[in-house]
Amino acid sequence: MYSSRPLFELFTIYIMKLFITGIGTDVGKTIASAIVVEAIQADYWKPIQAGDLDTSDTHKIKQYITNSVTVFHPNSYALNTPASPHFAAEKDGMIIQLEQILEPVTENHLVIEGAGGILVPLNNEATIVDLIQPDYKVIVVSRHYLGSINHTLLTIEALQNRKIPIAGIIFNGDDPNFDDRFNNQSPVKIPFSLSKMEKTIFSVNQTKIYTKEKEDLIYLDEIALRGKHNLSNLLAASTAAHLLHVPNRCIQKTMKTLQGIPHRLESVLTLNEVEFVNDSKATNIHSVQVALDSFSSPILLILGGQFKGGDFKELLPHAHKIKT
Repeated sequence: MYSSRPLFELFTIYIMKLFITGIGTDVGKTIASAIVVEAIQADYWKPIQAGDLDTSDTHKIKQYITNSVTVFHPNSYALNTPASPHFAAEKDGMIIQLEQILEPVTENHLVIEGAGGILVPLNNEATIVDLIQPDYKVIVVSRHYLGSINHTLLTIEALQNRKIPIAGIIFNGDDPNFDDRFNNQSPVKIPFSLSKMEKTIFSVNQTKIYTKEKEDLIYLDEIALRGKHNLSNLLAASTAAHLLHVPNRCIQKTMKTLQGIPHRLESVLTLNEVEFVNDSKATNIHSVQVALDSFSSPILLILGGQFKGGDFKELLPHAHKIKT
């Protein structure tokens, strides 16, 4: 499970809607959904929950993730019987109606978890695949067991026949054949750096970030986030986003508007030409050094809180910036 701030978060204007389905039941859809939710800090929605209402998939994902961004949207149908949705609904004296299953409104990425496989019936006519909207991309979760190749290929064929885009396949479980195959593959290394390097997708000089084709991406003074550490993060995120085919205009727009997290180099107000910055997230010496490196103008530094150890002498190289 990822716990650090994901690269995808820097590109929230490029909204993703990912539908997680499986080649059957108990293949690991909920675990896969939790990993994806945490990695991109997406919202989560399980349209139909059948059974286990006190320990539902939504409850499980709340336990698995650590970020504070994800919103958990309520089920459209919460059925009491752990069974196929059409049968569980019948036991509850109802019929599942597609028009009652309304996608939640959100400006965040959205992970939608299905139930069972894509052809699990919802009623006498509709199946899970009918929940997949034109702007969704599907992630298929496959599990390694006897017969899983057939089930995986049938799932992929059913999606392709309906012209539903497949974002990827997650192979869940140990398979020595896969281990042998991937262990012999050399990873592709895509570098990024604040210094001049070959084969980078984006490069930076004293005034701007530019592409490998030498086209301007953005001037440094247009970037909302301050500091070399954030500039390095942006280069890493931009590289990942480019490889995922995010347009440069989206990358540029996000760099101009992304404000960062609260209490981390957060501009509070400017009074009499003095800017007040809240950096209370900087709770160790290294974080303070990074913050001081982010400013060129004189700084009046206020330090407080519980001492967590460290040597304040490490701040001496920055003393020329600090007013006394």
